[in-house]
Amino acid sequence: MKKGKIGIIHKRKNRIKINYKRLSLSFMIAFIIILAIVKVSEEILAKSHRDISKKPGQETSIHDDTDKDTEGDLPIKKKIPLNVEKNISNKKTNEINIEKVDKTEKKAEKRKEGKVEKIDKVEKEKVDINEEINKEINKEEKAKNYKEIFKNDLFLGDSITDSLSFYGLLDKPNVVAKLGLTARKAINIVDDVVQNKPNNVFILLGSNDVSTGESSRQFSNEYNELVQAIKSRLPGVNIYINSILPVEAKVKRKDPLLTNKNINDFNRALIDMVGLEDIRYLNIAPIVEKDPNLFEPDGIHMKYKFYKIYLDYLIENVKKTKE
Repeated sequence: MKKGKIGIIHKRKNRIKINYKRLSLSFMIAFIIILAIVKVSEEILAKSHRDISKKPGQETSIHDDTDKDTEGDLPIKKKIPLNVEKNISNKKTNEINIEKVDKTEKKAEKRKEGKVEKIDKVEKEKVDINEEINKEINKEEKAKNYKEIFKNDLFLGDSITDSLSFYGLLDKPNVVAKLGLTARKAINIVDDVVQNKPNNVFILLGSNDVSTGESSRQFSNEYNELVQAIKSRLPGVNIYINSILPVEAKVKRKDPLLTNKNINDFNRALIDMVGLEDIRYLNIAPIVEKDPNLFEPDGIHMKYKFYKIYLDYLIENVKKTKE
Protein backbone atom coordinates (compact mmCIF):
# COMPACT_ATOMS: atom_id res chain seq x y z
CA MET A 1 0.00 0.00 0.00
CA LYS A 2 2.68 2.51 0.81
CA LYS A 3 4.61 1.76 -2.29
CA GLY A 4 1.57 2.40 -4.37
CA LYS A 5 0.94 5.71 -2.78
CA ILE A 6 4.53 6.72 -3.16
CA GLY A 7 4.34 5.97 -6.85
CA ILE A 8 1.20 8.05 -7.23
CA ILE A 9 2.78 10.92 -5.39
CA HIS A 10 5.83 10.77 -7.64
CA LYS A 11 3.69 10.94 -10.77
CA ARG A 12 1.87 13.98 -9.48
CA LYS A 13 5.15 15.76 -8.81
CA ASN A 14 6.21 15.18 -12.38
CA ARG A 15 2.97 16.66 -13.68
CA ILE A 16 3.21 19.86 -11.61
CA LYS A 17 6.80 20.66 -12.80
CA ILE A 18 7.03 24.06 -14.71
CA ASN A 19 8.95 24.60 -17.98
CA TYR A 20 10.68 27.93 -17.32
CA LYS A 21 12.24 28.23 -20.77
CA ARG A 22 8.92 28.13 -22.48
CA LEU A 23 7.44 30.48 -19.92
CA SER A 24 10.19 33.08 -20.36
CA LEU A 25 9.87 32.84 -24.19
CA SER A 26 6.14 33.42 -23.92
CA PHE A 27 6.65 36.47 -21.73
CA MET A 28 9.12 37.88 -24.21
CA ILE A 29 6.76 37.43 -27.15
CA ALA A 30 3.92 38.97 -25.18
CA PHE A 31 6.12 41.94 -24.25
CA ILE A 32 7.08 42.55 -27.86
CA ILE A 33 3.45 42.40 -28.94
CA ILE A 34 2.49 44.88 -26.22
CA LEU A 35 5.28 47.28 -27.35
CA ALA A 36 4.13 47.05 -30.94
CA ILE A 37 0.54 47.78 -29.93
CA VAL A 38 1.64 50.77 -27.85
CA LYS A 39 3.75 52.19 -30.70
CA VAL A 40 0.91 51.83 -33.22
CA SER A 41 -1.50 53.42 -30.75
CA GLU A 42 0.83 56.39 -30.26
CA GLU A 43 1.08 56.96 -34.02
CA ILE A 44 -2.71 56.79 -34.40
CA LEU A 45 -3.20 59.24 -31.51
CA ALA A 46 -0.58 61.64 -32.94
CA LYS A 47 -2.20 61.60 -36.36
CA SER A 48 -5.62 62.19 -34.82
CA HIS A 49 -4.22 65.10 -32.83
CA ARG A 50 -2.79 66.71 -35.98
CA ASP A 51 -6.05 66.36 -37.88
CA ILE A 52 -8.01 67.90 -34.99
CA SER A 53 -5.57 70.78 -34.47
CA LYS A 54 -5.55 71.69 -38.19
CA LYS A 55 -7.94 74.55 -39.07
CA PRO A 56 -10.71 73.83 -41.59
CA GLY A 57 -9.88 74.94 -45.15
CA GLN A 58 -6.17 75.51 -44.31
CA GLU A 59 -4.01 74.57 -47.27
CA THR A 60 -0.98 72.41 -46.77
CA SER A 61 2.18 74.03 -48.00
CA ILE A 62 4.01 72.19 -50.67
CA HIS A 63 7.17 72.59 -48.60
CA ASP A 64 5.49 70.71 -45.68
CA ASP A 65 4.76 67.66 -47.80
CA THR A 66 7.90 65.97 -46.59
CA ASP A 67 8.76 64.59 -43.16
CA LYS A 68 11.67 62.68 -41.70
CA ASP A 69 11.74 58.99 -41.05
CA THR A 70 12.19 58.22 -37.36
CA GLU A 71 15.01 55.85 -38.08
CA GLY A 72 17.06 57.20 -40.97
CA ASP A 73 16.13 60.91 -40.96
CA LEU A 74 15.35 60.52 -44.68
CA PRO A 75 12.62 62.74 -46.18
CA ILE A 76 9.39 60.88 -46.81
CA LYS A 77 6.89 62.48 -49.23
CA LYS A 78 3.51 62.87 -47.64
CA LYS A 79 0.37 62.31 -49.57
CA ILE A 80 -1.19 65.66 -50.56
CA PRO A 81 -4.74 66.01 -49.25
CA LEU A 82 -7.46 65.74 -51.89
CA ASN A 83 -8.75 69.30 -51.41
CA VAL A 84 -5.22 70.72 -51.77
CA GLU A 85 -4.62 68.67 -54.91
CA LYS A 86 -7.87 69.99 -56.37
CA ASN A 87 -6.86 73.58 -55.53
CA ILE A 88 -3.49 73.12 -57.23
CA SER A 89 -5.18 71.60 -60.27
CA ASN A 90 -7.72 74.44 -60.39
CA LYS A 91 -4.94 76.99 -60.05
CA LYS A 92 -3.03 75.46 -62.96
CA THR A 93 -6.24 75.36 -65.01
CA ASN A 94 -6.87 79.03 -64.23
CA GLU A 95 -3.32 79.92 -65.23
CA ILE A 96 -3.72 78.04 -68.51
CA ASN A 97 -7.06 79.77 -69.14
CA ILE A 98 -5.54 83.18 -68.35
CA GLU A 99 -2.67 82.43 -70.72
CA LYS A 100 -5.15 81.42 -73.43
CA VAL A 101 -7.14 84.61 -72.85
CA ASP A 102 -3.93 86.67 -73.06
CA LYS A 103 -2.97 84.99 -76.31
CA THR A 104 -6.47 85.52 -77.67
CA GLU A 105 -6.39 89.18 -76.66
CA LYS A 106 -2.96 89.61 -78.24
CA LYS A 107 -4.20 88.00 -81.45
CA ALA A 108 -7.24 90.27 -81.37
CA GLU A 109 -4.99 93.29 -80.85
CA LYS A 110 -2.78 92.19 -83.75
CA ARG A 111 -5.86 91.74 -85.92
CA LYS A 112 -7.04 95.21 -84.92
CA GLU A 113 -3.59 96.64 -85.63
CA GLY A 114 -3.56 94.82 -88.94
CA LYS A 115 -7.00 96.17 -89.78
CA VAL A 116 -5.93 99.67 -88.78
CA GLU A 117 -2.79 99.34 -90.93
CA LYS A 118 -4.92 98.08 -93.82
CA ILE A 119 -7.36 100.96 -93.33
CA ASP A 120 -4.47 103.42 -93.19
CA LYS A 121 -2.97 101.85 -96.28
CA VAL A 122 -6.30 102.01 -98.11
CA GLU A 123 -6.79 105.62 -97.02
CA LYS A 124 -3.27 106.46 -98.17
CA GLU A 125 -3.90 104.76 -101.49
CA LYS A 126 -7.13 106.73 -101.83
CA VAL A 127 -5.25 109.94 -101.12
CA ASP A 128 -2.55 108.97 -103.63
CA ILE A 129 -5.18 108.10 -106.22
CA ASN A 130 -6.98 111.38 -105.59
CA GLU A 131 -3.70 113.25 -105.91
CA GLU A 132 -2.96 111.48 -109.19
CA ILE A 133 -6.48 112.23 -110.42
CA ASN A 134 -6.08 115.87 -109.43
CA LYS A 135 -2.72 115.98 -111.18
CA GLU A 136 -4.27 114.53 -114.32
CA ILE A 137 -7.16 116.97 -114.07
CA ASN A 138 -4.73 119.83 -113.64
CA LYS A 139 -2.75 118.58 -116.61
CA GLU A 140 -5.91 118.36 -118.72
CA GLU A 141 -6.96 121.82 -117.61
CA LYS A 142 -3.48 123.07 -118.36
CA ALA A 143 -3.60 121.37 -121.76
CA LYS A 144 -6.89 123.10 -122.46
CA ASN A 145 -5.33 126.35 -121.34
CA TYR A 146 -2.40 125.99 -123.74
CA LYS A 147 -4.70 127.12 -126.52
CA GLU A 148 -5.81 130.07 -124.45
CA ILE A 149 -2.29 130.96 -123.31
CA PHE A 150 -0.84 130.87 -126.84
CA LYS A 151 -3.92 132.09 -128.73
CA ASN A 152 -2.10 135.26 -129.86
CA ASP A 153 1.12 133.44 -130.78
CA LEU A 154 2.35 131.48 -133.78
CA PHE A 155 4.70 128.49 -134.11
CA LEU A 156 6.70 128.16 -137.32
CA GLY A 157 8.65 125.03 -138.21
CA ASP A 158 8.89 121.59 -139.81
CA SER A 159 7.21 118.28 -138.93
CA ILE A 160 8.46 118.49 -135.32
CA THR A 161 6.50 121.75 -134.87
CA ASP A 162 3.47 120.35 -136.70
CA SER A 163 2.83 117.90 -133.84
CA LEU A 164 1.72 120.80 -131.59
CA SER A 165 -1.56 120.98 -133.50
CA PHE A 166 -1.55 117.27 -134.39
CA TYR A 167 -1.72 116.38 -130.68
CA GLY A 168 -4.40 119.02 -130.11
CA LEU A 169 -2.31 121.13 -127.75
CA LEU A 170 -2.66 124.20 -129.96
CA ASP A 171 -5.21 125.28 -132.54
CA LYS A 172 -4.21 124.83 -136.20
CA PRO A 173 -4.21 128.56 -137.06
CA ASN A 174 -1.51 129.01 -134.42
CA VAL A 175 0.81 126.48 -136.10
CA VAL A 176 2.43 127.00 -139.50
CA ALA A 177 4.50 123.92 -140.25
CA LYS A 178 5.39 121.66 -143.17
CA LEU A 179 7.18 118.37 -143.60
CA GLY A 180 10.82 118.85 -144.67
CA LEU A 181 10.70 122.64 -144.20
CA THR A 182 14.04 124.50 -144.11
CA ALA A 183 14.94 128.11 -143.31
CA ARG A 184 15.31 128.89 -147.03
CA LYS A 185 11.91 127.36 -147.92
CA ALA A 186 10.19 129.05 -144.95
CA ILE A 187 10.65 132.45 -146.60
CA ASN A 188 7.98 131.36 -149.13
CA ILE A 189 5.31 130.95 -146.43
CA VAL A 190 5.83 134.20 -144.54
CA ASP A 191 2.35 135.27 -145.69
CA ASP A 192 0.83 132.47 -143.61
CA VAL A 193 2.67 133.84 -140.60
CA VAL A 194 1.73 137.46 -141.17
CA GLN A 195 -1.99 136.89 -141.73
CA ASN A 196 -2.42 135.63 -138.16
CA LYS A 197 -0.92 138.88 -136.76
CA PRO A 198 0.73 137.14 -133.82
CA ASN A 199 2.28 138.91 -130.87
CA ASN A 200 5.02 136.27 -130.58
CA VAL A 201 6.57 133.98 -133.19
CA PHE A 202 8.38 130.83 -132.07
CA ILE A 203 10.58 129.33 -134.81
CA LEU A 204 11.88 125.75 -134.63
CA LEU A 205 13.85 124.91 -137.78
CA GLY A 206 17.21 123.38 -138.65
CA SER A 207 17.06 119.56 -138.64
CA ASN A 208 16.32 119.42 -142.37
CA ASP A 209 18.92 122.15 -143.03
CA VAL A 210 21.64 120.03 -141.38
CA SER A 211 20.71 117.10 -143.64
CA THR A 212 21.14 119.18 -146.82
CA GLY A 213 24.89 119.37 -146.29
CA GLU A 214 25.04 123.17 -146.35
CA SER A 215 27.41 125.01 -144.04
CA SER A 216 26.36 126.41 -140.69
CA ARG A 217 27.21 129.91 -141.95
CA GLN A 218 24.95 129.56 -144.98
CA PHE A 219 22.21 128.25 -142.69
CA SER A 220 22.46 131.26 -140.35
CA ASN A 221 22.30 133.66 -143.33
CA GLU A 222 19.11 132.01 -144.66
CA TYR A 223 17.64 131.99 -141.15
CA ASN A 224 18.40 135.70 -140.76
CA GLU A 225 16.63 136.46 -144.06
CA LEU A 226 13.53 134.68 -142.73
CA VAL A 227 13.61 136.68 -139.48
CA GLN A 228 14.00 139.99 -141.35
CA ALA A 229 11.10 139.11 -143.69
CA ILE A 230 8.80 138.51 -140.71
CA LYS A 231 9.93 141.63 -138.84
CA SER A 232 9.43 143.83 -141.90
CA ARG A 233 5.83 142.62 -142.23
CA LEU A 234 5.07 142.58 -138.52
CA PRO A 235 6.78 145.52 -136.81
CA GLY A 236 6.99 145.08 -133.04
CA VAL A 237 6.53 141.32 -133.17
CA ASN A 238 8.61 139.26 -130.72
CA ILE A 239 10.63 136.52 -132.42
CA TYR A 240 12.06 133.58 -130.48
CA ILE A 241 14.57 131.21 -132.07
CA ASN A 242 14.48 127.68 -130.65
CA SER A 243 17.67 125.63 -130.68
CA ILE A 244 17.78 122.65 -133.03
CA LEU A 245 16.88 119.52 -131.07
CA PRO A 246 19.45 116.73 -130.73
CA VAL A 247 18.94 113.28 -132.27
CA GLU A 248 19.76 109.74 -131.18
CA ALA A 249 23.09 108.23 -132.28
CA LYS A 250 21.36 105.58 -134.42
CA VAL A 251 20.12 108.29 -136.82
CA LYS A 252 23.61 108.55 -138.25
CA ARG A 253 23.18 105.12 -139.91
CA LYS A 254 20.31 106.47 -142.03
CA ASP A 255 21.46 110.07 -142.32
CA PRO A 256 25.25 110.48 -141.93
CA LEU A 257 24.96 114.30 -141.87
CA LEU A 258 22.30 114.50 -139.17
CA THR A 259 24.54 114.10 -136.15
CA ASN A 260 24.65 115.94 -132.84
CA LYS A 261 28.06 117.32 -133.72
CA ASN A 262 26.69 119.05 -136.82
CA ILE A 263 23.58 120.13 -134.90
CA ASN A 264 25.78 121.79 -132.27
CA ASP A 265 27.68 123.65 -135.01
CA PHE A 266 24.40 124.95 -136.44
CA ASN A 267 23.18 126.00 -133.00
CA ARG A 268 26.37 128.01 -132.40
CA ALA A 269 25.73 129.77 -135.69
CA LEU A 270 22.21 130.66 -134.51
CA ILE A 271 23.58 132.05 -131.23
CA ASP A 272 25.96 134.28 -133.18
CA MET A 273 23.11 135.45 -135.41
CA VAL A 274 20.84 136.27 -132.45
CA GLY A 275 23.55 138.45 -130.94
CA LEU A 276 23.31 140.78 -133.93
CA GLU A 277 19.52 141.01 -134.02
CA ASP A 278 16.74 142.03 -131.62
CA ILE A 279 15.60 138.45 -131.16
CA ARG A 280 15.91 135.87 -128.38
CA TYR A 281 17.49 132.41 -128.46
CA LEU A 282 15.82 129.59 -126.48
CA ASN A 283 18.00 126.56 -125.69
CA ILE A 284 15.45 123.72 -125.47
CA ALA A 285 17.95 120.90 -126.10
CA PRO A 286 18.31 120.08 -122.35
CA ILE A 287 14.64 119.00 -122.28
CA VAL A 288 15.51 116.03 -124.48
CA GLU A 289 18.97 115.47 -123.01
CA LYS A 290 17.45 114.96 -119.55
CA ASP A 291 14.95 112.40 -120.79
CA PRO A 292 15.94 110.33 -123.87
CA ASN A 293 12.58 108.53 -123.64
CA LEU A 294 10.98 111.58 -125.24
CA PHE A 295 12.21 110.42 -128.66
CA GLU A 296 9.97 108.62 -131.11
CA PRO A 297 11.38 105.31 -132.43
CA ASP A 298 13.00 107.11 -135.39
CA GLY A 299 15.26 109.03 -132.97
CA ILE A 300 14.38 112.39 -134.54
CA HIS A 301 10.78 113.28 -133.80
CA MET A 302 9.29 113.78 -130.32
CA LYS A 303 6.56 112.12 -128.32
CA TYR A 304 3.49 113.83 -126.93
CA LYS A 305 5.10 114.34 -123.50
CA PHE A 306 7.84 116.51 -124.98
CA TYR A 307 5.40 119.10 -126.30
CA LYS A 308 3.76 119.60 -122.92
CA ILE A 309 7.18 120.07 -121.33
CA TYR A 310 8.14 122.43 -124.14
CA LEU A 311 5.03 124.58 -123.76
CA ASP A 312 5.49 124.64 -119.99
CA TYR A 313 9.05 125.80 -120.58
CA LEU A 314 7.79 128.65 -122.77
CA ILE A 315 5.23 129.64 -120.13
CA GLU A 316 7.90 129.80 -117.44
CA ASN A 317 10.66 131.44 -119.50
CA VAL A 318 8.72 133.65 -121.88
CA LYS A 319 5.15 134.29 -120.79
CA LYS A 320 5.81 134.90 -117.10
CA THR A 321 8.86 137.02 -117.71
CA LYS A 322 6.79 139.35 -119.90
CA GLU A 323 4.02 139.77 -117.35
